[in-house]
Amino acid sequence: MKYYMRLPRGKREFCLFMAIISVISVNIIAPAITCFEMGFSLESWRAALGAMPFAWFAVIACVLATYYPAEWLT
Repeated sequence: MKYYMRLPRGKREFCLFMAIISVISVNIIAPAITCFEMGFSLESWRAALGAMPFAWFAVIACVLATYYPAEWLT
């Protein structure tokens, strides 16, 4: 049985998928959580910007680690 909704099939779609996930996860969620914890200010935003490269690598690693098991399950 083929599903009409599948994970990215090709390398180009996979790169686009990873770009969207990393932009959403790292550039929106991480600063929002930091600002909720520390209060909304320029200093808290700068603190979030300093940690973003590490968070971006973590998001990419998680997506790469779960890609093939998720593809197998679907």
